[in-house]
Amino acid sequence: MKHRTSGCCMLLAFAAIGFTGCAGASHDHRMYVYQPHDPMPGEIFVAADGKDAKANPNWPAGFQLDIDVEIASVKSSKYRRPYVAVWIENPAQKKKVVRFLTVWGKEIKWQNSLRAFSPLAKFNGVVVDAVTRPTRPPGEYTVTWDGLDDKGNAVAAGDYIVHVEVSREHGTRVHMTETITCNDQKQEEKLEGNLEVSSVVIRFGPRKE
Repeated sequence: MKHRTSGCCMLLAFAAIGFTGCAGASHDHRMYVYQPHDPMPGEIFVAADGKDAKANPNWPAGFQLDIDVEIASVKSSKYRRPYVAVWIENPAQKKKVVRFLTVWGKEIKWQNSLRAFSPLAKFNGVVVDAVTRPTRPPGEYTVTWDGLDDKGNAVAAGDYIVHVEVSREHGTRVHMTETITCNDQKQEEKLEGNLEVSSVVIRFGPRKE
């Protein structure tokens, strides 16, 4: 594991730096696409600390947030596995990270190409190092949030923003976000695919035993 010296409505733009965003009836979701720069599918990554979020009466007992990410298959002789970061943010506190869930890719040079994630990771090196894993080949993966923050404390029910950022050498950088309400009701949000990620599905509900 590396060491630091410090500290998921879309439109894909291929030719120029682009941004598109829109608000749905009950959720706000955006995707940012930028100009290109130079274990096995199905594996589940669970961000958990051996604690249960039921410790907080405001977070529904036995509920969790699953984020299904499918890394797209790209046919190119220059293909390199993408760097991926997934984290949770509290919209009530701008840029306040509640939980760093996972990072796929260990080289700091390419982690820095994740432009939304990188500044946040800079001052949270120890936490980020703990959830960093090797890059993944194309395929489907599930990242799970158990309702705990980075300190192992159960969070309150409410709105949270899911971030999925992907950057690939000889490819594009995509930052996808979705606001989801974590209460006692099941929810599911599907985000359209793009060049780097075929799909992202966010599911909130009872944990499957």
